[in-house]
Amino acid sequence: MTDIETSPPKRIRVVVVDDSEICRESLKFILEADADIVVVGEAEDGFSAMGLVEALAPDLVTMDVQMPGKSGLETVAHIMARHPVPIIVVTAARLGDEGGIAFVAIENGALDVVAKPSLADDEAGADLRNLVRSFAVVPVFRQLEPRFRTAVPVAPAASIVAVVAGRGGIASVLALLARLPERLACPVVIHEPVPAELVPSYSRHLAKTCKLPVRVATGPEVQCVAGEVLFVPALRAEWTSLDTLALEEGAASATEFLRTVAAFHGAGTIGVVLAGSGDDGAAGLMAIKVAGGATFAESPTVTAVSGMPMAAIGSGAADTACNVERIVSHALTLLHHVI
Repeated sequence: MTDIETSPPKRIRVVVVDDSEICRESLKFILEADADIVVVGEAEDGFSAMGLVEALAPDLVTMDVQMPGKSGLETVAHIMARHPVPIIVVTAARLGDEGGIAFVAIENGALDVVAKPSLADDEAGADLRNLVRSFAVVPVFRQLEPRFRTAVPVAPAASIVAVVAGRGGIASVLALLARLPERLACPVVIHEPVPAELVPSYSRHLAKTCKLPVRVATGPEVQCVAGEVLFVPALRAEWTSLDTLALEEGAASATEFLRTVAAFHGAGTIGVVLAGSGDDGAAGLMAIKVAGGATFAESPTVTAVSGMPMAAIGSGAADTACNVERIVSHALTLLHHVI
């Protein structure tokens, strides 16, 4: 009998970029806690990071944002223009002024922003490793120009726009908000599972990106206001009336959120599924379609994390699949006619 030699399973090769040696060592320890991830390079500044990415061609990069010399923001832009690779921004758990920088890095091509886990937080470490596994296989593309600058005309509105995104959907949400007009006669409600510690800085960045007022949903109940963007972070959300949303702690579900929108707003709903991993949201978008609402999914060909929109398209829930610019344009046109 001949022994059959099998190759060891391929490990995910990661480059860690952080100006703190202690943080680099901590991240290395956390990432390599599971055998399928290996840190193949460490960089203390942006210039070193660019050289390592070119030389090592890693599967993924973790990027700090504030570093001496070339910042994380500039480094992300450089890498995505020359040697595109999945990038996760890993920054301090309590975000201060750097929060805005982190989300600009996402606009430049990074896939997500997460808090730096501590060695004592096993759950946060496991979450980071799972995110690395998910994003290491995501196809990314060269980013040659700043994005999210296209203006759209103002259109009257008289309904509700319900948007869901998942992990990896931050860039898509920012793109959509940047294209909304200064005035809108309906609320835009965005349901996205952003960790609680990142919500303050993320919401500030949403507000800078969007011409409309942006408010974070808090408390047991929150009112939806026309002409305003309501951002719902990682909370269970359910409509209790046409303009009232009930919130509670628990596993956030895009499908549950969209189903409850469909139940109260019916044909007056414009439902949108943006980038995100997994298939959450598809069944909820179908509920909107069945109720007579308009349904959109971001095109999988233009988003790096395409699981959620692909599920919405594959199930037949999405009437239209296109880029964010066209989603906004179609939605504004539809709002002329929705009552």
